[in-house]
Amino acid sequence: KVYNQIFLESYSKSFPCIIKSNKSQHYAFCNVCGLDFKIAHGGNSEIKDHIRTKRHKEIAVCVNKNEHISKYFASGSDADVMRAEVYFTSFIVEHNLPISVADHAGPLFRKMFPKSDVAKKYGAGRTKTAAIISKIADVKKASIVESLQKQMFAVATDGSNDTDAQLYPIVVSYFDANAGEVKVSLLAVPTLDLSSTGQNIGNLVLKTLKLKNIPLENCLALSCDNAPVMVGSKNGVA
Repeated sequence: KVYNQIFLESYSKSFPCIIKSNKSQHYAFCNVCGLDFKIAHGGNSEIKDHIRTKRHKEIAVCVNKNEHISKYFASGSDADVMRAEVYFTSFIVEHNLPISVADHAGPLFRKMFPKSDVAKKYGAGRTKTAAIISKIADVKKASIVESLQKQMFAVATDGSNDTDAQLYPIVVSYFDANAGEVKVSLLAVPTLDLSSTGQNIGNLVLKTLKLKNIPLENCLALSCDNAPVMVGSKNGVA
């Protein structure tokens, strides 16, 4: 019989940024990354592995810088307010809401929670929200690339001619060890300025992977539609 490790309160004492997850007793939640990750197999060792990840280290550096900078600004820049602004920005992104929603968030929160100091100081309008999204995206992309550099993955692409140039969104499928599940993520949206031949499309995908230092041998499969330019026996990408 297999016994899975459950979250122990001692973990939070050893790692203050790690708390119990609402997802399951076999998960932990990182306050720095805002991420649930599985600890069922290694418990304490899996927490150490998470803290050593590039993603966690980069976010921790940003948090430390923000806390240092906050000393030179008004109290509205305290950690609780920044955390609230990041969480609501993540909500906007997750539910694909227009960024203009952020202009109304602060006034709404102050009406909903008139006694809350955080609501009174909330100040992320559309401009600040866009900046937060940009930073979150950088951290997320770095995390995806780090995973693809270490393990096997599948890639998918298809052309879009909504603009004068052909866009080829590159989507990757890979196993996220921290989350304990398969993830499907947008890696990049490169532009193809040449004609849309199988060779040019294939070179575009390979170039994108190489620019991010992702080993080509880690790519196990290509997913695409059945257009001749993609799967043709002579000149197709596949």
